[in-house]
Amino acid sequence: ERRFRSYSHGLAPISASDNALVLTSASPGKVVDDGKGEHSVLVGELLNNLNAQTSAESVFNKTRLAIARASEGDQVPAVSSSLLEDVQLGEAGG
Repeated sequence: ERRFRSYSHGLAPISASDNALVLTSASPGKVVDDGKGEHSVLVGELLNNLNAQTSAESVFNKTRLAIARASEGDQVPAVSSSLLEDVQLGEAGG
């Protein structure tokens, strides 16, 4: 049997390429249930946090924390950043 990655179960580790920000629904080696609603838990929480006028890294970290708390630690998303500058979300002056 050929294996293309060292992990046989769950998410393989992901490193952000230059000047990138990555949010994954689970930590490396873990698997999560996407749920049965319109959106996965990750997308639902991300949408809840996108309204804040703050940095993208802050939104991703708040999303990660909300999911970890809601799942009592069963699902902990991973954030990987190599951003060179802050990326602001939300409308300025509004």
